[in-house]
Amino acid sequence: MFCGLLWLAVLTGCTAGMTPEGRGIPASRAVTLRREYLPPFGGQTIRPPQRMADVATLWMPLTREEQIRLAAYGDVSACAPPAVYFSAAAWLPPSEQGLMREYVYRLTVSQKTVTGRVLARAARLLPMIAAILKEQSLPPELAALPLVESAFEPQAVSPAGAAGLWQLMPATARRFGLTVDASCDERFDPRRSTEAAARYLRWLNGHFRDWPLALAAYNCGEGAMTGFLRQCGARSLGELSVAGRDIVPQETLCFVPKFVAAASVMLAGGHISQGNTTAPGPSPRPSDRQAHPVSSQKKAPLPARPSGKDGAPIPKVPAMRRISR
Repeated sequence: MFCGLLWLAVLTGCTAGMTPEGRGIPASRAVTLRREYLPPFGGQTIRPPQRMADVATLWMPLTREEQIRLAAYGDVSACAPPAVYFSAAAWLPPSEQGLMREYVYRLTVSQKTVTGRVLARAARLLPMIAAILKEQSLPPELAALPLVESAFEPQAVSPAGAAGLWQLMPATARRFGLTVDASCDERFDPRRSTEAAARYLRWLNGHFRDWPLALAAYNCGEGAMTGFLRQCGARSLGELSVAGRDIVPQETLCFVPKFVAAASVMLAGGHISQGNTTAPGPSPRPSDRQAHPVSSQKKAPLPARPSGKDGAPIPKVPAMRRISR
């Protein structure tokens, strides 16, 4: 009884201070009601109901039936205007284009109803997200990232303990200015978590000087990504996707294809705007970068790795501007 009252008090106290964007947003069904207690000296908070059903539905690998239907469907690029669809080419290495097309099919055909529900939920959040990304001089396409991370569920909690719209881990959230303790968890505040995620994304791009790598590092953590690049002798996501196929977690390799699919669909639907058309340049080798202490990872800790239609011309890629440190 006491534990139940404590959980309700914590959840009520934190949501009371939530910004208007987070109130009244319809959610997918709750998957579980498992709770965890707060360890001493700042650990994971008590978990509210996890709301990750839409994430699981949209981003699981295609089933065999879906693959058969996709093969019979034809050119999935018809799901989005060619100028938008093909503009995604520079966001991904060639080896990952097929996977991105699978996710476009999932979002626009096989799970179109779920996608529509998620985008309806996103509608009241996107103006706030777009404003914060603009303030931070970040590409507007990054507003599609919560579609991948949380399906725009501000109360989402992953099995690894990442929480909120942007699925931040406790240490990363604290590092970029959020309160995560026994009394309040600001990862569940849409505005505050967006501000922290924007700062983190800006830092990642400054560190890796390459948006595809920065996005992949958002999934696995910058420390793990630096280790993968050193171990494989890679300097781009394209090189890493080939040389590190047996080293880098599949979740990380799939993350950027998922993001590009999400951004393509949201661009085509007018949910987000297309930004600067400057393509990303090559990233320097990890050994050439200025050293920077790594204080946290985005997701659960990874195993240790060795250190060290019209006829108009198709425009260039969506914004992948380099943000300098």
